[in-house]
Amino acid sequence: MSNVHRKHHLKTHPSQYRAAERGGKYCEFRVNDRDYEVGDTLVLHWFDPSPPNSPDPMEGYLPEPEDVTKKYNAACREQEEQDCRHEPLRRRVTHILHGGRFGLPAGYCLMSVEQVS
Repeated sequence: MSNVHRKHHLKTHPSQYRAAERGGKYCEFRVNDRDYEVGDTLVLHWFDPSPPNSPDPMEGYLPEPEDVTKKYNAACREQEEQDCRHEPLRRRVTHILHGGRFGLPAGYCLMSVEQVS
């Protein structure tokens, strides 16, 4: 664990963004591809890769960690061209449970977070 805390900009599906925006979401379940650490700041950006009025493509599906990154990089480039109407949300990591134990899939992590003012 380093003494330097990093800032991670993360794409966040609309349902999860809204829950965090309302203040009722205190955790982030993510692919652990960034070596997250306690004290890091997560900047959550609204990200909707699906066409309007379509079901959430992630509902009930847990992809392999490497598939997550590949799938959304292309969609991200397309969305970045659009005007973003949602302010990023800032959260600080207070605890991390790494995958591969306690029922969490390897390659993922569950982070407890608190709002950053």
